[in-house]
Amino acid sequence: MILFGKGHHALIIATCIVCFVIGVHGFPGGSPFSTCLTLYPIHSNIPAKTDKSPYVVTLNPSTNYKEGDVIKVKISSKDGSQFTGFQIAAYRESCPAQIVGQFTKSLNPDKSKVFTCVGGMKNMVTHSNGHWVSSIEFEWTAPSNFLGNITFISTVLKDYGTYWTDVTATLSSSALSIDKCNFPIISPRNLTKATDFANCGDTKACFLYPNTDKCNDNDCIAAVSFKYRNTTKDFQVEMYAEPGPSIDYVGVAFSSDDEMGDDETFVCTTGTSEKKSLQYGYNPGKENELLRYSDLFTQAEVRYVDGRIECRFAMKEDYALKTIDPSTATSDTPKTLTKNFNKSMGWRIQLAWGPAIEGSNVITMHKDMPATTSSSVMIKEPGIYRGTAYPVLVKLHASFMIIAWIFLSGIMTVIARHYKDFMPRTLLFGTKIWFQLHRGLAFLVATLTGISVIMIFSCRGLIKKAAAPHAACGLVVVIFMSLQIFIALRRPDPGDRRRTIFKWVHRILGEGIHIFAGITMFLAFDIDYVTERLQDTGYIILGVWVGVQVAWLIAFEVASYFFLKGESSTADPYLMEDDIRIEKVSWIPSVMMLFYMICLLVLTIVLIVFFVQY
Repeated sequence: MILFGKGHHALIIATCIVCFVIGVHGFPGGSPFSTCLTLYPIHSNIPAKTDKSPYVVTLNPSTNYKEGDVIKVKISSKDGSQFTGFQIAAYRESCPAQIVGQFTKSLNPDKSKVFTCVGGMKNMVTHSNGHWVSSIEFEWTAPSNFLGNITFISTVLKDYGTYWTDVTATLSSSALSIDKCNFPIISPRNLTKATDFANCGDTKACFLYPNTDKCNDNDCIAAVSFKYRNTTKDFQVEMYAEPGPSIDYVGVAFSSDDEMGDDETFVCTTGTSEKKSLQYGYNPGKENELLRYSDLFTQAEVRYVDGRIECRFAMKEDYALKTIDPSTATSDTPKTLTKNFNKSMGWRIQLAWGPAIEGSNVITMHKDMPATTSSSVMIKEPGIYRGTAYPVLVKLHASFMIIAWIFLSGIMTVIARHYKDFMPRTLLFGTKIWFQLHRGLAFLVATLTGISVIMIFSCRGLIKKAAAPHAACGLVVVIFMSLQIFIALRRPDPGDRRRTIFKWVHRILGEGIHIFAGITMFLAFDIDYVTERLQDTGYIILGVWVGVQVAWLIAFEVASYFFLKGESSTADPYLMEDDIRIEKVSWIPSVMMLFYMICLLVLTIVLIVFFVQY
């Protein structure tokens, strides 16, 4: 009963810690600035409803607007049903990436807020809270020049998981627009000629991932190449990703470091013909902001074949992106940020791939950890570059945990269970050799585990939702391990009547921790952003480890039975009572222990070496 109570409390504590430190996404205070050109809510990748929307946008007046006209814009439901969220902007019909006009007044100021997207002032409205409403109304002022027909596009959320996009209304104009569209949307052609990585290092700069001997040219999980064309002063870019099923995009980013944030991005999406796209963007932080562009791309081609996305396009050597500082987007004086990502300079290259929201080309969080070059790359200079998806601290975290729980903990347990007769007459610091080995290994396991936990929190900060099951089990292991250490420090003397209870509690708790540690390692490879190849191989190696543990557990128990030595009336005073004793003169237990250690060592090395390649 005591054991159940302790475990129950530990599990509750671990769960509470995880719930406290997990970062949660959701925007009850309105759509984020990064959705200016997508109008898609970031709600756990939930797709938009495809049936007819119960909500409508109405304009008054709706025809023959003139420069500076004030138009009343209203979002309401056809049947009186309420909604909690919305986002709306006016787009030039002949240039869909151009947001026009200005929202000058809200008739429901307690429910809405206005912010600025690139290319105007106060040109987007969203909800400011999660309160329910049946309608909402604004005043919008037309631009000072005729731009032809204008389409008001809105996304309306009934609740967190139910929303409709493309809720539209058209403001027609009697005059034709003569202004050129400076922000075209590129529609890629279907790629007919496969991407070619044969000349990597000769005429192209190539980033190949992962860092394994099997990753060459077209046989990698993902790759990108850059070929500089001096005559046109641009780069021909080719990239592909083949990590497994369920990916809709592949993208490359130029960054000053190996972290997401302050990066220029180029993303190819696939799907039906209308969903194929070549997207230009910027990562201000941990999200991607789709940007409009002018004269940046040419010759865009995309295709998806058998789980592999391939993309080719021409990219200008030098281009300055413009965006709004998100922290000033809702102010009366938004700040425009201009950033130059000159490709003649050295950049850390990042590769990412993942799914899009179903039925759209709106990209979501990358499926696996993005791969990043190990150092800055001059893409004008031919070369082959390698990199990794995991920071050094993550690799050290994994390596230390593998050493602690695959190699050391198994030996520690076997010594305590079956090797108490090892050098029985020799004492080390007043205690038997087996006990000092057991205690020393336990100290190493606890130390490596503690350091690993500190490293992963230092590197990742808050627990990510995708890693929550792994983190919860890991924290349970840490809590039980701390309890085990506390119990061991209060170990009763050999003659104490509580000694037998202590031995069973100590053994059961130790076995339980070992099992939970194994579950935690399996859950580590189940994290969403672990690549499919790494996941499959990790499962195989851990499966072999479990098989080895079970096989040797049986082998040691059988050996203990056959080599059990009966207790004599002149029992060795250095041997504790009620222990299983393996015959000291036999060489078989020593050979068994040696082979067991070799098996664990090989599995440990293989798993660490394989992991660090990614």
